[in-house]
Amino acid sequence: MNLPAVVRRGARLLLDEVFPLRCAGCGRSGAALCPACVALLPVADGPRCQVCWAPTQHELCAICAADGRAFAAARAACSYSGLAERLVLRLKFASERALAEPLAEAMVAALGALPPRPDRLVAAVPMRSVRRRVRGYNQAEVLAAHLARRTGLAHDWRALRRVRGGTPSARAPNLVARAALVRDAFRADGRRLGGRSVLLVDDVLTTGATAHECARALRAAGAAVVDVVTFARTD
Repeated sequence: MNLPAVVRRGARLLLDEVFPLRCAGCGRSGAALCPACVALLPVADGPRCQVCWAPTQHELCAICAADGRAFAAARAACSYSGLAERLVLRLKFASERALAEPLAEAMVAALGALPPRPDRLVAAVPMRSVRRRVRGYNQAEVLAAHLARRTGLAHDWRALRRVRGGTPSARAPNLVARAALVRDAFRADGRRLGGRSVLLVDDVLTTGATAHECARALRAAGAAVVDVVTFARTD
């Protein structure tokens, strides 16, 4: 059931009174992530591949230069280390959904580093149904919803779905294994895309195999172009 916005805000204020937010970084009360800890996040900067954002001294990393990607460009707010890694793990495995809002806020700057696209649609990397039932939510969808709200972009979580399960790709030892696990695992709904450009959202970009397969499905369904934005990028 979709509650009116005023009811959601009221419920959130009540919960904040009973269970005040504490910073996931330092424990200070008042916010899920305080400004001081936001300033400590490890920014994903330095020389990077202009497609997948992997650290490299060249314009393209070896993988993007050799094989290409179905997505046009990917950007991430942080390196997946230190505080950024701890925040992602708490969002995913400790049910701390309140962290999604400050993490999405950090992603806005990364979004600004992507090429501008007209009529963008925000979509999230889908999660296996079993994992979603256990966790209670898909962290990528929660991040996408906050990012869309913050930027005013349209958001459709039903534009992309997972049609095949398999072992979580994070357990795969390398790029080849990860690619095999997610090959043909996604389908996009062309009726929801309408030929628009798509901004694909996830929490962490690792090898890019999952993002590539999602982008491949989106483009096959008619997406004009697919860009990727994540909170963190492994180095």
